[in-house]
Amino acid sequence: MNSTDESNHDIMLVTLLTDIDSINAGAGILRAFPDMTEEEVADFNKKNREARKIVNSTIYKVVDNYFKQDSVPNIAVVNYMKVAPGDEFEYEKMEKEYKTNVESSPKAGWAVHKRVDRVGTELKQQLYYS
Repeated sequence: MNSTDESNHDIMLVTLLTDIDSINAGAGILRAFPDMTEEEVADFNKKNREARKIVNSTIYKVVDNYFKQDSVPNIAVVNYMKVAPGDEFEYEKMEKEYKTNVESSPKAGWAVHKRVDRVGTELKQQLYYS
């Protein structure tokens, strides 16, 4: 199943961090391909920009999770939740209680994340449930 013209995106790229301070650490194609020439890097970057358009970028922090395996599963279902202001902690508590249902289900794992924004944006935190 592929996306349609009505879909707002086709691909999701996820970068996993242990600390928010490492968000830009090791950035750059030379980290992955140290033998590339400057010309090859410029060509790669040009093709990369032409091949895609980043339509959204959001940072999430793990609130809680449970995985039955050490590797990342092959499929992710992402549900974005809008929680009423002031109800965030109660909703997080409810999601954490749901984790016990996943342990005995055929699901590979479960996670709840809280949206965090860069300093100064003052956007309200949102929850992300997968």
